Amino acid sequence: MAKLRYRLRCLFEGTTILLRHKRSVWSGKHEAGKEHDRTFLAQQVVNYYTEDQVAVLTALTQNFVTFNHWHSDLPGPTNPNLVALHSGTSVGYGANSFEHGSMTLRSTFQQLTESN
Repeated sequence: MAKLRYRLRCLFEGTTILLRHKRSVWSGKHEAGKEHDRTFLAQQVVNYYTEDQVAVLTALTQNFVTFNHWHSDLPGPTNPNLVALHSGTSVGYGANSFEHGSMTLRSTFQQLTESN
């Protein structure tokens, strides 16, 4: 069986790495994770922002109603929910099958900017 090449985005350093293996992409991600120190990985995953680092979100939560629990707009995967979160609709997409940049929807933020 020919070796498959996968190009993966290294989540922790923002660099692109190439892996050559016969297994699936998921096993490659596990292999890439072994290259990092566990303490470094924990600091990247279990982290938080201070109120100064996210000033806009802090202002929104202090001045408007916020909720402790968030429930997705669609009973489905990540991408359609993110699209619905930012634009108010998923335009019928229910799977992670569309390419990055392929949707022509204007986000809620774009619509508000255009209106003001």
